[in-house]
Amino acid sequence: MENTNGTGSSAYDLNTSGVHTVYIILDIPVAPESEPRVDLLDYACVWAGQTDTKTSACVAILSNGFSAHYTWNYDCHRLSSDFVRLVSSLGIAASQTLWASIGTMTSGNIGDMCNQRTKSFTPVGGTNGVREWSWHQWAQAEGCQRDPSASVTLSGAWGDYEDNLFTHYYTCTSSLPFGAVWLTNNVGQSSGCEVHPTHCTYNPNPTLYLWRGPDR
Repeated sequence: MENTNGTGSSAYDLNTSGVHTVYIILDIPVAPESEPRVDLLDYACVWAGQTDTKTSACVAILSNGFSAHYTWNYDCHRLSSDFVRLVSSLGIAASQTLWASIGTMTSGNIGDMCNQRTKSFTPVGGTNGVREWSWHQWAQAEGCQRDPSASVTLSGAWGDYEDNLFTHYYTCTSSLPFGAVWLTNNVGQSSGCEVHPTHCTYNPNPTLYLWRGPDR
């Protein structure tokens, strides 16, 4: 709860008269935002306004917040961190997933994942198309995968989202000289270049970044 007079000047004490802003949240805030933060609640309570379940709040924050107010600029790590901070301030437990290549577009050991190709999608604040990148980070909350970069919700575990989002992987076929080919993504994460940590990286607890905030 924030106790301000609504005009941008100094706050009123709760024991005095004046205009006070009250935030109604779904549950006690959880880590990483175990203490209420006004700068987060100002957004979360507007974007998830009129929702009364944790699931609907997650969907509303993605559609009302990220779709409308964020711009994707290869910073999926910051967008997913913002989502975790926003929903945890409302009392919704959330985490992140990092799915990454080990090799690069010009080097790697035989069998390594060296790049990732997505299906065509529209990133927040961007244009529709296929993306090629070496890693991607998204969030999980209330039994679903939540990707703020695409403002999308998909039921299931992290591996279900990996299978849904990525269509091909650039896989190292020779080290010296370096050679690689694009191979179709296999279902699951236990074969070919998707074997981790041997040929790629899966991190269920990547670094949580500082609050980025909306930019449009």
